[in-house]
Amino acid sequence: MHYSNYVSAREARECMRNGVKSISVTPTALKQTRETTINLLRKNGIEVREIKSRGRPRRLIKDDIKKILAIRQSGMSFYKISNLTQIPKSTVFDYYRRYEGPPVRESDVRGIEIEEVRRAFAELLRKDIDDEINELAIKGQKSEDPGEIEKILKEIEIILYC
Repeated sequence: MHYSNYVSAREARECMRNGVKSISVTPTALKQTRETTINLLRKNGIEVREIKSRGRPRRLIKDDIKKILAIRQSGMSFYKISNLTQIPKSTVFDYYRRYEGPPVRESDVRGIEIEEVRRAFAELLRKDIDDEINELAIKGQKSEDPGEIEKILKEIEIILYC
């Protein structure tokens, strides 16, 4: 939980009731918050961290940013990346432009691709569409070979769209 204004005693009690483990506050908010409130939070096992950076904390973690960069490097459009990662297109574009730098290693791109395909196979299994598709999805989840995974995806596509 992040606070950019001072933390009141009521908000501190609410954090304790909700089982919050850590809060972040801006330097100004930390100065404005009463020392007794800070001590109450710390006494109840809630870590109080001062955030030095300006503005709202970033939404995405480094792994998500790396995933966006790797997928974009492989040639996928921002729209498709957005659908794949369930991150808004404008956010994907913003992070791509902000962190655009040296290319992501090919091994990282392959790892991310395999991870995303496995997630898609798991989604197919949850939907339980067809026994043949389920067998292919299980086989695809176990595979480490990108060529075999691509072949399985094409078989699933043929079954779904024919």
